[in-house]
Amino acid sequence: MTLEILSTWIDSWSVQIGVAAWIPKLVLVAAVVVLVDFIHRRLMKILREKAEATSNPWDDAVISAGGLPVTALIWFLGASIALQLLPLQDTESWFGGANTPQLRRAGIILALAWYLLRMVRGVECNVLAASEDATQLDKATIGIVGKIIKIIILAGVGLVILDQLGIKITGLLAAGGIGGLALALAAKDLLANLFGGLNILLNQPFSVGDWIRSPEQEIEGVVEHIGWRQTTIRRFNRRPLYVPNSVFTNIAVENPSRMSHRRISETISIRHDDIGSMEAIVSDVKSMLESHPDIDQNQSVLVYFDRFGETSLDFNISCFSDITDGERFFQIRQDILFGIYRTVNRYGAKIALPASTIKIDSKPDAGDISPGSAAKSGTT
Repeated sequence: MTLEILSTWIDSWSVQIGVAAWIPKLVLVAAVVVLVDFIHRRLMKILREKAEATSNPWDDAVISAGGLPVTALIWFLGASIALQLLPLQDTESWFGGANTPQLRRAGIILALAWYLLRMVRGVECNVLAASEDATQLDKATIGIVGKIIKIIILAGVGLVILDQLGIKITGLLAAGGIGGLALALAAKDLLANLFGGLNILLNQPFSVGDWIRSPEQEIEGVVEHIGWRQTTIRRFNRRPLYVPNSVFTNIAVENPSRMSHRRISETISIRHDDIGSMEAIVSDVKSMLESHPDIDQNQSVLVYFDRFGETSLDFNISCFSDITDGERFFQIRQDILFGIYRTVNRYGAKIALPASTIKIDSKPDAGDISPGSAAKSGTT
């Protein structure tokens, strides 16, 4: 009602001064647009300052993303209102007043899509920045999820705009379904690798920097990159290995980088002559392991006489260290092996070496003397 009264007053005032009624209305619309844009900019500045004062990465992206899209939307709506005021509204042009509502709705949808894309990008950047000091989220996962969300937004916005402009999308969707099926059949390997990469990034059986290996394939090394189609692994001989992502959906993958413990398992052999010391050696070695500061006592610590070998007596040790760093673990393992050696020596025993014993009898058997030689010796 207020707008109608204002419009009537402007019409009567325009007649009095002898100008077209749309001119003062156009000036008024421009003034309102400038005022609203000024208020919007001031409000956004205040909201941005408050968002930056918090540690939440989400509010910064939500607020910052609205700056340019909202400004563009304000000026676009002002322009669409101005189009309706111009004497073009009875023409058949797309810019005439008859099509202004469709253009306005399309512009609003585009502005909303722009805002969503900027927000997704802002969240992606903020989470990546925060993850370096917080949860160490996989950067590749964040990037690929962001791309998928952007593609969904663009596809949805495109269909809605076509519908708003009066273009029937039913046939387009049907054609797209048939074309998509043909494309899927033609590019099944590419899609298999794509979904394999998506499965890796979402489920995270491994991430960039992890040491992985497969007992089923000759795959072992450090993951350098997880892409859309393939994963790059740097072997320990420093050669790169490029593995299609679809391979990882069909094989078992071991990730030693995420181990909680490292196991020490050894078989120690002593001589058969040292059987009398075996029980004491086993007992002392177990006591040493149970008192070792780098052996996890919550895991099983096993030391037992295992078997009578052909050339030695064997006892086994099995324990776990919660130190997973490679260099430190090998130092612990070395310390334990030296401790076992000292324990064996303390009881006068010796570590057995592979050996064979050959017994030679110096007295010949009577059956080995031939009758001829006996007769000969008897006549001498």
